[in-house]
Amino acid sequence: MRSPAFLDRLRRHDFYAVARRGSFVYCYLRPDGSPYYVGLASYGFRPVHPKSHACGVPADQRLIRVLRSGLTPEQAGEWERRYIARWGRRRDGGILENHLAGGNHGSRRAGRLDPLDALIAAVRA
Repeated sequence: MRSPAFLDRLRRHDFYAVARRGSFVYCYLRPDGSPYYVGLASYGFRPVHPKSHACGVPADQRLIRVLRSGLTPEQAGEWERRYIARWGRRRDGGILENHLAGGNHGSRRAGRLDPLDALIAAVRA
């Protein structure tokens, strides 16, 4: 486990500057340095907006780290899937709070549901 002292070496990201270069993949870190959420964004407000996530946004923005930037939305989706697969979702025995396997943000907007989203919609109906 990392000591909280590693925080002293981290600086806050300017997410608006990162978003100007294209889509990006980010993660939320626990105080011990392990990730608990992976997401993708094309806009600077996304990583810090509390209502955009199923899990809590870190109060200390130094714990929000950019993993990949300057990507197309498709590339960002692929990287998001890779990171989620690498660390695993908690419901599958991993460490992440992510509900979805990642990379499907665009398909939901286009009206095609991820299988988990379809199941949730069926239960709510």
